[in-house]
Amino acid sequence: MLDILPEHLEIILHHAQETDFDAGTIILKEGDTANSFFLIESGHVIIEEGTNPQRIIQRLGPGEEFGWSWLFPPFSWHFSVRAVDAVRCIVLDGAHMLVTAEKNSKFGYDLMRRISQILISRLQAARKSNVRRMEATHEEISRLATGLYEREGRPEGKALEHWFNAESMIGNNFGFGGAPADYDFHAATGVANDKGY
Repeated sequence: MLDILPEHLEIILHHAQETDFDAGTIILKEGDTANSFFLIESGHVIIEEGTNPQRIIQRLGPGEEFGWSWLFPPFSWHFSVRAVDAVRCIVLDGAHMLVTAEKNSKFGYDLMRRISQILISRLQAARKSNVRRMEATHEEISRLATGLYEREGRPEGKALEHWFNAESMIGNNFGFGGAPADYDFHAATGVANDKGY
């Protein structure tokens, strides 16, 4: 925010408050009404998606920001944010900034340019997190399916059954509700054909 115009800084800091959050505090809850923007002064937060289990999207620390959902309908938080340790934030009035942006096009353009940079960062982090989760889950399902195969005495022709059972045991986190019928276990799992996969 070093290059921001003084008059824009005045708008942004209107009704700003310094707020402390204890470690473990849910600062924002996915689905709740969005009306604030947070600048982290100290401590760390994690952005999480979902509820059971929650998936960590990104970890943020001093000098970073979160909470842009007040810009777009339906004006509710898209993710949850939790304090990892003691956190101090400057909390900005999102509703005031939005109303001012609609009236003052120069401020609105500057605000949207800055928020767009944050959105791009979040989208890239979410994509990377999803790829890592898919890779880790695939490996976990593969190991469990192989274990089921070994426990059942290495039966022939039960690869899909073992995969579906393993996937179900893990909680169906693979992302598409099951391995497709034409799924190539040999290529995907790296388990040799003589083991039935």
